[in-house]
Amino acid sequence: MPKEETNKFFGAADIFVFPSTTDTQGIVLVESLASATPVVAINQLGPKDIIKTGEDGFLVPLKKPEFIDKILLLVKNKDMRMRFAHRAHQNAKRFAIEKCTDRLIEIYEETIRNFKRK
Repeated sequence: MPKEETNKFFGAADIFVFPSTTDTQGIVLVESLASATPVVAINQLGPKDIIKTGEDGFLVPLKKPEFIDKILLLVKNKDMRMRFAHRAHQNAKRFAIEKCTDRLIEIYEETIRNFKRK
């Protein structure tokens, strides 16, 4: 789908549920956060580097009851969901292209310095 269309879906959702155990980057998680949509995800691979559990969503072990409990907690608790939504939108900013590019440049510069020392 075109980016404009996916943004509409993320923005219309109250919660983004991400049960994947194989996604390594979690780009959809950042898109969800940027749309101020809290996430419930399995605490593996990409999600654990993106979601700040208890702040913009929940990371849960690969156990169905715990996954369901966190989804229901956000569904039933509008105040918590709104707090998480606000933090999600703020936290997504750390993945802005400018910040990621700056970090990549830092890594390259550090690598060059380390190479020159050897």
